[in-house]
Amino acid sequence: MYTARRTIPMDEYNRKLFESFLRFQESMKYSPTTNANSHGPAFQDLDATPLGLCSFALTTFCVSMYLAGAAVPVKASMGVIMGAALFNGGATLNLTVYLEYRDGNNFGALTFCSYGAFWLSLASLYVAAFDFLTGYKNESVLNNAMGVFFLHGKFLQH
Repeated sequence: MYTARRTIPMDEYNRKLFESFLRFQESMKYSPTTNANSHGPAFQDLDATPLGLCSFALTTFCVSMYLAGAAVPVKASMGVIMGAALFNGGATLNLTVYLEYRDGNNFGALTFCSYGAFWLSLASLYVAAFDFLTGYKNESVLNNAMGVFFLHGKFLQH
């Protein structure tokens, strides 16, 4: 026994279905959770490079001014400036590495990873719990060792 499935003619049904689809498609165009160029989140096209460059530049500037004795005596403790080296220079640059890899920028990720590791290693020299600098009894030997360390940092820049 055959019964009709719908009372609306097929053409009218398809027209209404298509109009409903067009309304849905139009509403999705302006959705804040999607990007017009991809199916990912709206923040997907943001660039992490300025964050990494700013973090590296500010940390380099602050530590250089501190080491040059611009605002403090040259013999002042490095403890204050190591917070910037640890978090702004190290942690923020390593966060930038993940964002650069996500965007497919391998060169930026490698560069920021190297700089972040440099700042983390510099900060670790002055963390008392690590006790890295206690083996140097002679200040001249320590200064030469730090010169070699900063030479390593210079090679990262070129």
